[in-house]
Parts: sequence; structure tokens; C-alpha cells
Amino acid sequence: AKVKVEGYFDDTMPGGLKPNEYSNELFMDCARKRIPYEEVETLTQDKVKRTHYLFPVSNADPATYMHFDETTGELDTYPEVKMIQAHSTPLLIHPNITRKGARMDLSFPKGTEFASDPSTGDCITFSADQVAFTRVEYVAETVSAGPMIRAFFKRGQFGNEAYGKPSEILVNIECLHSSQPDSVAATLTLFELSYSFAEPSTEHFEWVATTPLEFTRQGFLSLPAVRLQFRLTRDPPRYNSTSYVQPYEWLEPFVRYGVYFQELAQHATVWGSAEVHPVSDPGLVGRSGGFSVISHVGTHSIPFREYVTTGEAQVIPSAPETGRIDWNDIWGRPWAQPVRSVFVDIPPIPPPLRNFMMTTTFELLDPGTGERRLQWPSDQE
Repeated sequence: AKVKVEGYFDDTMPGGLKPNEYSNELFMDCARKRIPYEEVETLTQDKVKRTHYLFPVSNADPATYMHFDETTGELDTYPEVKMIQAHSTPLLIHPNITRKGARMDLSFPKGTEFASDPSTGDCITFSADQVAFTRVEYVAETVSAGPMIRAFFKRGQFGNEAYGKPSEILVNIECLHSSQPDSVAATLTLFELSYSFAEPSTEHFEWVATTPLEFTRQGFLSLPAVRLQFRLTRDPPRYNSTSYVQPYEWLEPFVRYGVYFQELAQHATVWGSAEVHPVSDPGLVGRSGGFSVISHVGTHSIPFREYVTTGEAQVIPSAPETGRIDWNDIWGRPWAQPVRSVFVDIPPIPPPLRNFMMTTTFELLDPGTGERRLQWPSDQE
């Protein structure tokens, strides 16, 4: 999209900062109509996958709630909403021993029964900060060892993610057989992720720690969700739709707090940031919008939550995977960056616009005078 109104970053201009305004050439007919949840995969040719997320509740007995089936725990008018029981355990994993990521081996005693294969059906869910869980594998019980669940995650590259406080993680298992006790012992074996320039696309894991765990049965409210996976296309189709990230771009701050948006009369999208200059306008304006909030689950919605008191009382919903950006660097090494994003579409009733927005700007100050610098040599930090 072309720039509709030129912005500026100049302390001699009014306000000092005005974002570029881009005309939005991408439209969708988003007329509000009910789409049956069970048909979403068929209607999208399997581009959208059905899944769910968990939210802990103190009382998961469906008999105490109206309109929930006492046997299945399902809501009578919306069976994808249901009360369930799952075995959970909290973890604290320090970035010092998982700088790039890790493989978590959760080993269970022989005789531990699963109702189904834990690697299928999204029956393993995670709540996590600073890391992105990417996949789960299951190793069945053998003559010499009990069953094992392997979970893989990659650590974010932000300072607070790669070098900050320990990551708070909650692991939930929904598919332990109902005959299992309320408390199930397990062992966590942690292997740190590393890469070799001889085989840059191959992941290597080295043992760093072994810790005993205990999974405890807890109640959860299971809610429906959808899994969206799409390629970040930066060029128009006539240019082969290449997908890339510029060396100076961090898509995580771009998604987390580098942008704000608002609905304009001419269906334009305004992106504002002093540090982020997207190659193209990734904004999307839908017709017939209003009263919708789109977010992802699995990570905390408050940036730097571990350093503020605001997020202490908030619970991270658990999901089979965490929202992230996957990419390969120039050597072919795969990486993943967890993201936190909320896109709201709330009309101003009453005006003015009251949409939630968060935009963070940074300044370079002259160490001698304390004045703001508007330019500096590119070979200096």
C-alpha cells in the first residue's frame, strides 16, 4: 500500500512525531453471520484448525452449574464449552540453561496409563512466558521404561526473555486415564537447544538438569479456539510473494507494542511507531466490524509481566501451542519468537474512540546535554 499521508519525526514539527498513514487496499466482507464451529475446517479447506484452550476453575463439577451436562460436562447449547479434569504441574525454567530453547522430557512410572496418544488431539496444553512451545511427541512405555512426553520450546530473543527472570510455565495433561490417581509422579529431564554451523538446520540437545515433578488433578473450563497459520508475505504476488524480515526489523516489538490502529471513515489503517517501518502495510480492515476482540492464548497479555505487579493476579490460559513467529536465519537455523497481541474492534459508544492501544517509543539522549538526538552515525551504537 502507498503512503496516503506522509508522517515525520522532527522536533521542529507539531508534536514531534506523526505516523505515516497508509491507504488500505485489502478488504474483507466480514458480515456478521454464524459459522458453525464444527464446520470451520471444511469452510476454510483446512486452513483453520479447530482446537481449544483451558482456564482453571476452583469448582469443575458440572452438576453445580446450570445447563451443563452432569455426565459429559458439556454446555447443552454449545458442547465445545465444557468442564473437564486435567493433571497439571507448574515449572520455573531459567533462561541461563535454555538460552535458545529446550526439549522437556516428562517421564512417568511404568504402568501409567493414557486414554489416548498425548501427541494427538491437543490434549497437552501449556501456559508460558518468554518461550514458545512448538510441538509435542510421545514415547510409549517399553520393557525398561515408562511412557514419556517430549515437549519442545524455543526462547524469545528479547532481553527479558533470554536473560531475565525464570520462565513461569504450566503443563496440563488431559488424556491421563481416569483410573489414574489425583496425584501422578513424574521426572523432568531438561535438554538445552544448540546449533552447529556444520549442520545449521539440525537441532542438538544437551542435558542440563533433572527434576522430580508431581502432576495434580485440577478443574478447568475448556473453551473452543481456532489455530491460524499463515506465511508472512512482504511483496505483492507478482514479485513471487517472498517472505523475509529486514535486518533492522523485530516483528515481536512490532506486534507487541510498536503499533496502534484505528478505524477511519475511508477504511484506512494508521500504524504509528518511531522505530518500526514495515515494508508493506500488513493491516486489514473488515467491513461490518464491531464488538470483536481477537487475541491468542498460551502467553501473558501484559509485556514484562514478571517485573510489574499488574499481571500477578492474571492467569494465562493454556493452549496446545503458543502464538509465535517462526523463521530461519541466513544459516538455515530455525527460530521462534513468542508474541503477545490483541486486536480489538470496538466502536466508540459513546465517542471518542476508546479502543485499547499500547505504543512505546524510545529516545536517544545526548549523554552530555541530555537533549534528544534526531540523528547519529550509523556505525555507532
